[in-house]
Amino acid sequence: MPSPDHDWLLAFDEELWRVYALDHHIAGLDTVLLARYAHLSGAQAARQFAADHAVVPVDACAK
Repeated sequence: MPSPDHDWLLAFDEELWRVYALDHHIAGLDTVLLARYAHLSGAQAARQFAADHAVVPVDACAK
């Protein structure tokens, strides 16, 4: 499995924060779990992680 680099992780965290108000630390992700999504772009990986783990977008919580 490819290991995510710094820029990928920044994109992953930015998307997680923008849509779900969390980052990989808050979500409890380590490098092994992050590597499962490293074949995707950072933003795509964040959305796929959220879908895989039923993470609800922040705006959906307000409704």
